[in-house]
Amino acid sequence: MILDNNLIYSESQAETTIAGHNSNVLDHGRVNADIGKGTSIFLDIRVVDACTSGGSATVTFSFQTSEDATNWTMIFQTKPWPVSALTAGKQILRTPLPDGLLRYTKVVYTIGTAALTGGSFDADLHLGA
Repeated sequence: MILDNNLIYSESQAETTIAGHNSNVLDHGRVNADIGKGTSIFLDIRVVDACTSGGSATVTFSFQTSEDATNWTMIFQTKPWPVSALTAGKQILRTPLPDGLLRYTKVVYTIGTAALTGGSFDADLHLGA
């Protein structure tokens, strides 16, 4: 897989506290970018380093879009993943981009139930499955 640095939402991004944490925001260059329409662009989210927790932490992964990078709309969200399932190398999501995306997109990691004590994530866009 060839990966462009301009298409990386997060690279080994470590999150620990209970809350929603943003990845990088990607600017697709125009108001109604609709970068998913008629293309083979995929969103990939993976666990890099296994997640750990002193409790029973969960992580929910969501994909959002915005025309102004201020007001965000949820495109989709995963189920809450238990910390025990967030092992190194785990593929969380690989999905083609949907139609209707606006100029900006981001991935949000929401940690719930308990804080993480370790773990990191990658999220990026790439061509092809």
